[in-house]
Amino acid sequence: MLCTICHLCKLILVIVFSGSVSILPTILFLTTGVLRETAEPSIDGKIAPTVTASLQALRTISTSEYVADERCEEDWARMLRSTLATILDFAAPGNHCFTLQF
Repeated sequence: MLCTICHLCKLILVIVFSGSVSILPTILFLTTGVLRETAEPSIDGKIAPTVTASLQALRTISTSEYVADERCEEDWARMLRSTLATILDFAAPGNHCFTLQF
């Protein structure tokens, strides 16, 4: 699972900018889904390695060169804002709804 998450975020780095806008929603959806499903702390209080991998993947995506590329920066910013809002929404008490607004 960890390698899968790492490889997902690396897909962004090997495709052209127009392809990155097409594939980014899927990568963000899958990464945040893993984060949501595995973010529960264990009995001993440790965080699952998949949470760390998901957060690292999101960091890699958010620091990609496409974030500042004028050809796609608006689309990327909108999708990353939505992803951040979704992650913050996970912390809301009693809220288990999963919605990404692209």
